[in-house]
Parts: sequence; C-alpha cells; structure tokens
Amino acid sequence: GFFLSKVGNMRLTILGTMICTVGFFAILAFHSTEPMISVTLLIISFGLSFSIVGAFNVVLMSSPPQIAGISLGMTVLLALVGNSIGPSLAGMYQQMNQDIIPGMTASFPTAQAYNEIFLTASIISVLSVMLAIFLKRSSDKRDLTPSDPVTKINN
Repeated sequence: GFFLSKVGNMRLTILGTMICTVGFFAILAFHSTEPMISVTLLIISFGLSFSIVGAFNVVLMSSPPQIAGISLGMTVLLALVGNSIGPSLAGMYQQMNQDIIPGMTASFPTAQAYNEIFLTASIISVLSVMLAIFLKRSSDKRDLTPSDPVTKINN
C-alpha cells in the first residue's frame, strides 16, 4: 500500500516485471544448490507480487466503474489461463528431455530440461518488461483530461 502510493501503478508493474526478469535469469544461471534456488525464487516472488498488484490496479483504474467487476473477472480468467500454460510448457520440456539414471528403472528430467524451462521463463519475462514499458509510453502519449480514470495510471 505505502510503496504503491509512492511509486504508482504502472511504475510498480514495470518494476515488478524487471525484478522477475532478474530473478529468472538468476535462476537460469544459479540453480545448482537448494539455497541458490531459494534466493532466486524469493526474488521472483517479490517481482511477481509487485507486477500482479500493479497490473490489477491498472485494469481497475482504467475501467469505468460500471464494468469494473467484469474487467477484474476477465483479468483473473486470463491470469488463470496463463498460470496453466506455464506448467504445461514445463511438463513438455521435462518429458522431451529425460534420461535414465544407472541403477534406477525410471527416467528423470535432465538438467537441459530445467535450463530450457528457466530460459523460456526469462524470455517471457523480458517480453513482459517490454510490453509494460510500451503500455506506459503509450499511456503517456495520450492527451487525457484530468477527469479521465486512465490518468490515474500514470502516477
């Protein structure tokens, strides 16, 4: 709440996606031990919390009050669809890159599978940063009146 009021919705979304990007590249580079994974997941979770709160507020502030519930409902629906695509992609990478460990009867995902998962997440995160910056710039270029709810996004 306090941080959001100081930074603003769009800046918080951009900051969150940038933190996520740093976290995903960090987990791509440093995933050999459990403490390294824990630290990088902590970074990613901070970024996700900032970007999700900021993005939801942007949607809420840019929607007319009469359809704010519909706008938030659609946002939640799209978030749930996105949350199901990620594990599906990860499962595909893990299934495509398996190896048998000597002495075991089952096959397991290789390190390559996890590298591909983390690289894909990093690329998607970079695209999210670019999209957030593009949205910020396009909202800055609009000539809006002060009574327009979209002007509240630029805080």
